Amino acid sequence: MSKYKLVELTQNLIDTTKESWQSAIGEDAFSLEFGLIFDWVEAHMQAIEGDSLAKGMLNNDTGQIAAFVEIVSGRKGQMHKLLKVVPSPYFWDVTTRRLEVIELYIDVFFSVLSSHGFKSLHKVKIYGRSDEMMSLLKSIHSLWSIPGSSAEFEGRFLSIHWK
Repeated sequence: MSKYKLVELTQNLIDTTKESWQSAIGEDAFSLEFGLIFDWVEAHMQAIEGDSLAKGMLNNDTGQIAAFVEIVSGRKGQMHKLLKVVPSPYFWDVTTRRLEVIELYIDVFFSVLSSHGFKSLHKVKIYGRSDEMMSLLKSIHSLWSIPGSSAEFEGRFLSIHWK
């Protein structure tokens, strides 16, 4: 069983996540790093064709949101893009939490691919914007071992295919 699962967001879940993340890093850092993200999340809880959708990655052990995920569905559901993953402040120290960050991203890919809301989805791509993100994607690529799927690079995109 995966440690994280993709979930629909509720206002209660967003509120408890906001409290948890704010207490972890303080009010000023929270406002600077996450203020606009939480505003966006609250405005994108419902799917609207052609617009992005916010979902949460719930930690099955703690019952808390470990990351927000931004997904967009194209017209008539023919294409889906994983636009962004916003991990909680818990994952900020990538040096000591690298394997946990990799596990989170692997679960994001798997959850998005296997989500009942995206039955026609067979491929998810995420872009390596920075050297640090590319390093993370290379680690995910080297550790990818989910049966019935494969991970390949397409330039700076890591593409996960569901067979």
